[in-house]
Parts: sequence; C-alpha cells; structure tokens
Amino acid sequence: MKDETSQLAECSCGKVALSAHGQPLGGVVCYCASCHEAGRRFSANSPNGSVLDADGGTPAALYRKDRVTCLRGGEYLEEHRLQPASKTRRLVASCCGTPMFGDFEPGFWMSIYRARLGDRAPPVTLKAHTGRFMLRLLTAWVAMGFKSPKFKWSRA
Repeated sequence: MKDETSQLAECSCGKVALSAHGQPLGGVVCYCASCHEAGRRFSANSPNGSVLDADGGTPAALYRKDRVTCLRGGEYLEEHRLQPASKTRRLVASCCGTPMFGDFEPGFWMSIYRARLGDRAPPVTLKAHTGRFMLRLLTAWVAMGFKSPKFKWSRA
C-alpha cells in the first residue's frame, strides 16, 4: 500500500513553503562539525536562524529529493555553503532569514530542518549513522533506481 502522507515545511513568515510526500527516511539529529558550524552561523546572522537543539545537534527529517516540491516562494530561497567548493548547501528563506533545509548535492535525500515542520515533524528515530540507518538509505536509493535527482525550487 502506497503512503500518501504529506508534510508542509514553512519559513517563519510563511512566504516559502515546501511539501514533502510520503514517509521520511527518518527523523535524525546530526552532530557533524559541518552542521554544527552552519547552525552556529545561522543563529548568529538571523533572528529565525536557530536550527541547533540544546545539545548542539541539528534535528531534521530526511526525505527523498524526488518527493519534495516547492509550493511557493522559491524566489526567496538562497543557497549557503560553508566553503565555495562544498557539496553540501543549505537553503535559507531570504524573506525572513529562516533556514529551511540542507542538501548534500550528490545524494538522493535532503534534510528538512525539524523546526520547519512544527508539530508535524516525525519523531527522531536515528541519532547516528548506524547500520540500520545506512540500510534504510540504501533501500530508498534502490527504490529510486540508484538515481540522485537535483532539487529544483525555481519555477523558471
């Protein structure tokens, strides 16, 4: 049976909205240095920039890129990278300074910041790159035919 659930992720002012269809690959908290540094920079540069939880992790819901669409406000999404050559970009709603999601470009998933999903966020199920987590990612990638789509938010 196909799961037709949908999650709405919005920026603080409501001008940017994403829709994520189906079940997430998992509710995660990332503790890597890159996510921590990005979270620190977001917090310092925006009133709506907090993505770090109390213990310094970055909670997010992982979704397949082919299951996320930009409903409105794509023109407000700005890309931020810690270094110009980084393969990880983080998208922020420039209208209100709200971080929306992280995207490891070669990957097939994206990390929607948990705070963007509000009380509709899936529970945190994975706090480390365990074997179970890696198997879940591999299973999703196989289901996608080993494709790694690009996430496009512009309507142009």
